[in-house]
Amino acid sequence: MSETFDDFVEIQDGGVSKVRADATSADVLVGGNGDGGDVFVLRAQAGGLLPAQATGRLNGQQAQLRLGDNGVAGDISLQDDAGQERVRLLADTAEARVGGNGADGSVALIPNAGDNASAGDASVSVDAATATVHVGGNGIHGKVDLEDDAGATTIQLDGQQGNLVLGGGTKDGDITLIDTTGDTTIRLDGNQGNLRLGGGTKDGDITLWDSTGDTTIRLDGNQGNLRLGGGTKDGDLTLWDSTGDTTIHL
Repeated sequence: MSETFDDFVEIQDGGVSKVRADATSADVLVGGNGDGGDVFVLRAQAGGLLPAQATGRLNGQQAQLRLGDNGVAGDISLQDDAGQERVRLLADTAEARVGGNGADGSVALIPNAGDNASAGDASVSVDAATATVHVGGNGIHGKVDLEDDAGATTIQLDGQQGNLVLGGGTKDGDITLIDTTGDTTIRLDGNQGNLRLGGGTKDGDITLWDSTGDTTIRLDGNQGNLRLGGGTKDGDLTLWDSTGDTTIHL
């Protein structure tokens, strides 16, 4: 049997209001006056009106929204004004999905001095439309640090200085380039201080050009040759002794 009330309805405990439904402001107030307010939501399979069987809880004391439990994984779906899902949080797979259904997903992280009215003040952003991660900007230089399992930084990408630093802690830095067949053709070894060019079916070469684009130095790993000079430049080979004196000049 339904019953209609004007204005508001209060539920009290010993004369103290604990729950109030106010029609004039369209508010429902739960808690206060010595008690934290909770709202529990149960599914149809629940065996009774017991908080322990809830699958959703709004906790005013802790300022928490909890979804899930009792055989149901928590799921939050945010939709646009046309009912298209734009953001979804899935507890079952520990996923956050942003975008899709006609909208490009993006994540913007804004420092405390910025304004979150738009993503323009972000210092870190992830853009699904261009598959781009932006780090830095708005007065903050971007840096990416990769650490090993011991917490030592082994790779650092520094946007302010334009540097890539490999190695650190107990790890030496290496750069390895592999061709389409899977053979290593270039390796820069930070531990040994070596540069290796060539490998597999590729011979290694080092070629240096002058400002006009002419090759002036070439070291050919296949032929074992060193060529100096070219274009308008003549080649010289100069060797010095330990005191800095020229001992050989070709």
